[in-house]
Amino acid sequence: MKVLIIGAGMGGLTLAQALRRAGIEVAVHERDAAVEATGGYRLHLDDLACAVLARHLAPDHYQALLGSSARWQAFRRFAVTDHRMRLLSAEPRGRAAETLMIGRIPLRRLLAHGLDGALRFGAEFTGHRTHADGTVTAHFADGSTDRGDLLVGADGVGSRVAAALTGRPTSAPAGVSGIAGRTPLDGRTRPLVPGLLAEGPALAFGPGGIGMFVTVHDPAGGAVVDPASCTRVPAVLEEPALIWGLLAPDGRLPGRPRELDGAGLMRV
Repeated sequence: MKVLIIGAGMGGLTLAQALRRAGIEVAVHERDAAVEATGGYRLHLDDLACAVLARHLAPDHYQALLGSSARWQAFRRFAVTDHRMRLLSAEPRGRAAETLMIGRIPLRRLLAHGLDGALRFGAEFTGHRTHADGTVTAHFADGSTDRGDLLVGADGVGSRVAAALTGRPTSAPAGVSGIAGRTPLDGRTRPLVPGLLAEGPALAFGPGGIGMFVTVHDPAGGAVVDPASCTRVPAVLEEPALIWGLLAPDGRLPGRPRELDGAGLMRV
């Protein structure tokens, strides 16, 4: 049996790891040029996500995930503030269940570890064709194809696979756009970080429906396990940074921000 997976995000890569460990042939096709070619924001993996990863990754592989993640002390509460970072409310977070804070790029690199020949980058899915014997052929923008027994759409909220199966888009704009970024923390910028972020992330609400998510991410300053213990699968650590995301109704952002590069978004 051969499974074709469209999309090398978190879901597609985790599925590929699980199938490979079960002895099933898998081919992952991703339109990005490389595993690092993605947004660099931080992800919060709850206990359900951790349980899935612990089940489907080899022990040494999951150890590397722990060595690349910030400790639970980095998320002791979730705060809501006004636009001057004055606390309005807070939700304490217990330690009863395992949670991990890890950058999207390190997580993607770790989930791609060991897939090698099964992972193909620069492959933009354009459509598929089913055959009388039940197999399916996936077509790509460069004219190439791949044939398998099962086609899985793991290509995100704008999934082309899902749209091809349903005959229509399966998502719609929410009317709110986000600009995500990171500010390196050093001797100049670290003193500017609001003290309340020492206990976890915050969502700040401002006038006109504009808000901002902010959190400190510093796995190098204290990972879940010692990165040096990750010998068979190396840990992937990021430098300390303030991770932030500006949220605003589409009408409040000038021009077409979704079409801008990093420099253009910084000007906005």
